[in-house]
Amino acid sequence: MSRLTLPTSSNLWVLDVNFASRNCHGFAHDNTLKHTYNSSASSTFRDSKKDFEITYHGSLLTGKLGQEKLNMAGFTISNEDFGRALNVPYVYTKQPVDGVLGLGFPARAISGTNPVIVKLLPHLDSPVFSIWLDKHGEDYMDAGAIVYGGVDQKVCDKEVNFAPLADPTVWGYYVDGVSFGIYERVGFV
Repeated sequence: MSRLTLPTSSNLWVLDVNFASRNCHGFAHDNTLKHTYNSSASSTFRDSKKDFEITYHGSLLTGKLGQEKLNMAGFTISNEDFGRALNVPYVYTKQPVDGVLGLGFPARAISGTNPVIVKLLPHLDSPVFSIWLDKHGEDYMDAGAIVYGGVDQKVCDKEVNFAPLADPTVWGYYVDGVSFGIYERVGFV
């Protein structure tokens, strides 16, 4: 039996208009052009006057904390804690992403903040979220979906099997093995 984890952040962060990482603004030709958040253009932004840092696989992401009104999946969350990233690991400059919506547990959140998932749970039909990954999307862009508060039974089995978490602070569970296409791994994953 192996442990499979989804090492996710617990916090929401977006690229700040002043972020300064090398090659930070991306390129239109490879779909890495970045969108940024400008706090001075928002009437609902509140500055927490605190710095934050998150380590991703040995690389440091740094910025400033704030609170903002978050509209997501038909829900509105007032005063959501989030990070405005000023320096990001190099890998993020090459990906078509403008931030991370962390769905991790509060124990892994930046001290003094509440993760989005904590404020979102009371609004959901069920306290679950499901992730569906496709082989590839149209034009290889959208390759899956996330459903908050349930399971999309058009793409997922009607029978849902639950597994206990290996550690109550991360989305991780034990598996016998994993296979993707022709790749198969039994034992440690």
